[in-house]
Amino acid sequence: MAKRLLIDRNAPWTGIDGLFLSKAMAQMLNAPQGGRLLVQRVVGLSPADFAGIRGGSVPVVMGGEKVTLGGDVILEVAGVKFTSSQNLSKLMEVFQSGEKLQKPISITFLREGKLWRPQ
Repeated sequence: MAKRLLIDRNAPWTGIDGLFLSKAMAQMLNAPQGGRLLVQRVVGLSPADFAGIRGGSVPVVMGGEKVTLGGDVILEVAGVKFTSSQNLSKLMEVFQSGEKLQKPISITFLREGKLWRPQ
């Protein structure tokens, strides 16, 4: 399974360890809705690090799951809104299709309650 997902699909590496927020988790974190991607950790010198994405620093347990809070909440990447985990598959299809992507790739996220759209 892992080989199929990581090698055979040729998925791009972002350097993000994230968690899709359920509707209940999003409400607890004051995020606009469920399905958003909470960034828990960012690998140094990764594409996400160069884009300025920040991971969290506050470990908690939510709904029996260990979560690191305080990181950015990604709302949209390359025009694909993160409204459900299925949209991650849609985003991977866009990256793998060979379609020309706007460079740099657009991203919208929440940081400390404010909307960010880095240029």
